[in-house]
Amino acid sequence: MKFKNNLGNKDIFSQNLSRYMSENNIDRKELSKTLNIAYTTLSDWINGKKYPRIDNIEILANYFNIEKSDLIEPPKKENKLTTDQEQLITHYNNSNTQGKTIILTTAKNISKAYPVISRDEMISYLKQFQRAAYGDMKSIYDMTDEELEQLYIKYKEDFEDD
Repeated sequence: MKFKNNLGNKDIFSQNLSRYMSENNIDRKELSKTLNIAYTTLSDWINGKKYPRIDNIEILANYFNIEKSDLIEPPKKENKLTTDQEQLITHYNNSNTQGKTIILTTAKNISKAYPVISRDEMISYLKQFQRAAYGDMKSIYDMTDEELEQLYIKYKEDFEDD
């Protein structure tokens, strides 16, 4: 009896291999020649028709300088950086040691002076006052979670605008 694989391992491998090939600007022909893997075999892997043996997965992982798991497991969700974050990293990477020290020191000082206020911190702060938003009509203790969330968003925006 043949075991049917419902996990989609061939598809996962196919997508990962295609992504790493694209990121490294290498086509099938070049990769098959470089790694001495038959072009048709490589094409079958890329098209999700076949799944490679572990020794071939290791060869590919070494070639791309990645872990074997990067080829055989679904990609980990990454936090996408904002343009500002990317620019900050670029400036940091383009600075010498002294510049990097200044950037880090400045960033630490700014984050201390202008901290992000969490939802719980905001609610705790508001609870110090017996009545909060909504024109003193409603006690913060009587608000639903949804109302507290709306209040948090409103005050967070106000704090960030200052």
